[in-house]
Amino acid sequence: MAKFGTRIVEDIKGREPVEELVINGFGAFEILENELIGSTYINEMDSMKAYIQHLANGGNAGRRLKLIKGGRSGLTEYEFIGSHLRVYGIQQPGKKLIIFGGKKKKADSSDNIADFQNLLEQYQKSL
Repeated sequence: MAKFGTRIVEDIKGREPVEELVINGFGAFEILENELIGSTYINEMDSMKAYIQHLANGGNAGRRLKLIKGGRSGLTEYEFIGSHLRVYGIQQPGKKLIIFGGKKKKADSSDNIADFQNLLEQYQKSL
């Protein structure tokens, strides 16, 4: 069984803290960034962090943020949308928690959303 925890994302400084889900010692952003090393998408990851920081400072991420409807968690679930990347998170009291990140699928991102919701469910059960 996976061990879950959270830690603050040091790269994102906002009025509202932003944390990432840590699974067996690896953070959600860390996993995604390791997948992107050596690819052309690494610069897009910096843009995604800027969108998240803007939201954490009380701004509106506009078309880069989509609320996920019908979430099973009972929490506000959202998806940050980049050209090639997706980052999934939830709103918790006083903070944002990044759960999962991945590349955009060619057909659609329903696989990413299912992975995100499964991780979120496992995390909630571990609490």
